[in-house]
Amino acid sequence: MRTRRDYSKVYRAGMRCVGSFIIVEYCPKLTEQTVLGISVSKRYGNAVKRNRFKRLVRESFRLFNSEIPNHLMLNIKPRKYASAASLEEISDELLRLTSRS
Repeated sequence: MRTRRDYSKVYRAGMRCVGSFIIVEYCPKLTEQTVLGISVSKRYGNAVKRNRFKRLVRESFRLFNSEIPNHLMLNIKPRKYASAASLEEISDELLRLTSRS
């Protein structure tokens, strides 16, 4: 997702799944491709922690994009203990939460 309008649409019209490390907000999209957005506030930590979380989410999305349902706009947010999570834990949780949609 690139515009504030997209993020607002997901926040207003979307649904939410909460896991141990991440929160997944999603809403249906009209095109075939799934679109990823990542929101990390400054409350989560310094720039190093925020960027590490974003790298982990992007990599897990890249690795398992074929297993995530199509036609979705996803917005991923971290939870408090996401800074201690590994790539495998983030990937497992992303797959588990998106399979519910």
